[in-house]
Amino acid sequence: MHYLLLVKQVPDDLKIYLDRESGLLRRSTAGVQMDPASRNAIEYVLQTRTVDDVVAVMTKGPERAAEALRQAVAMGCDTAYHLSDPEFEGSDLLATARTLIAAIRHVRNPAPDVIVLGDRSADGRTGTIGPMLSEALGWPLDYAGADVVAQRVIVVPEGFNTPRTPKAIQVMKASKQAMTTWNRGDLGLEPDQIGLRGSSTRVIRSEKVETVSP
Repeated sequence: MHYLLLVKQVPDDLKIYLDRESGLLRRSTAGVQMDPASRNAIEYVLQTRTVDDVVAVMTKGPERAAEALRQAVAMGCDTAYHLSDPEFEGSDLLATARTLIAAIRHVRNPAPDVIVLGDRSADGRTGTIGPMLSEALGWPLDYAGADVVAQRVIVVPEGFNTPRTPKAIQVMKASKQAMTTWNRGDLGLEPDQIGLRGSSTRVIRSEKVETVSP
């Protein structure tokens, strides 16, 4: 079985800044962490895999998003794919799903049998990427705990398990492991399919809301 994990690096929830002109998060200035549900998804696969299974991990994001891939490899994943291109910036859910689908279909030798991801990310909490991938691939959508069979998209909720903490030697090895990096052209996508140009939604207005403790 070839598992492909989709993980995400998200802003630290205490340090989120919004660009008022573009309506986009200023991810370059925000603190970052691996999404908690992504960590649960990794742990789920590592507990489920057998000796002969292959576990790959993939993320989409700027250069520093590779940190999430190294964390996943340190935890026990075998190979890593980084989808990185300035043109990906500003992608909404539709453009993100389109990019991920192209990348999933681009993975070969072996092609993935099962796609696993967190059910919703801490920064968006929409829970729609899993169902969108399921529909596009024509694979049933399952939740963690169901029997694992080929051609499934499995979503793992935050808090489903207790993710392992890699040892120092595993972190060191992961820092030296090569990973595959793909850009828009590698995936055969057009500029109007990704990023802001390929997005069907826009942030029109944002406001700062002051909360008052009771």
